[in-house]
Amino acid sequence: MKSLGTGDKLFLRSLARRTWFYFETFAGPEDNWLPPDNFQEVPNPVVATRTSPTNLGLALLANLAARDFGYVSVGRLAQRTADTLGSMEGLDRYRGHFYNWY
Repeated sequence: MKSLGTGDKLFLRSLARRTWFYFETFAGPEDNWLPPDNFQEVPNPVVATRTSPTNLGLALLANLAARDFGYVSVGRLAQRTADTLGSMEGLDRYRGHFYNWY
């Protein structure tokens, strides 16, 4: 298997950092630690504040990956995860299942 070149590694690290920045920016206390569905840049900056179980799962995985990449400490990972799960506990459900959108 061919190993990645320096340029590829830099590109992937940059992409990983930008991906984490999305969750770091938009899934915080003002959003109850729940990630938005998307952020629209053009024509004007708009955050789609709805979320879904898919977004929630990806946010939890992003927290873990951020720790693996050294973007957050173990303590910060634990706190972000606890905050997200705490918010998820309060979401309405149908027969125990999360709704498709919140």
